[in-house]
Amino acid sequence: MKDRILFIRGIELFNRGEFFEAHETWEKLWRAAAGRDERMFFQGMIMIAAGLHHYRKQEYAGMVRLIEKGTTLLKESGYSTALFDKEMFLAEVRLFYVQFTSGAELYADAFPRIRTAAYK
Repeated sequence: MKDRILFIRGIELFNRGEFFEAHETWEKLWRAAAGRDERMFFQGMIMIAAGLHHYRKQEYAGMVRLIEKGTTLLKESGYSTALFDKEMFLAEVRLFYVQFTSGAELYADAFPRIRTAAYK
């Protein structure tokens, strides 16, 4: 139950644009994760959140590296949870990444969001 609460807390922080705080919250879950897929899942989420934090700090090389690695880990992870629509999230992260790498001007609403039953 505590894991579920932490994951939801991380989603809330992420969706508010508090990417560093979401990263810190999910890191607790990553450290406690037992299986390889679960660890990859949380590491991917952490890296994507950290990448967006780097974007906000205008550290674009770090952002690109973290987004690429995070999406790879998330795609390769077999871990899933009913709280999280992984495919939709990856699509939003891809859209943000493509907009950034194409030189499009990004606004706050361009940031990916995590969609769940409660956040659609």
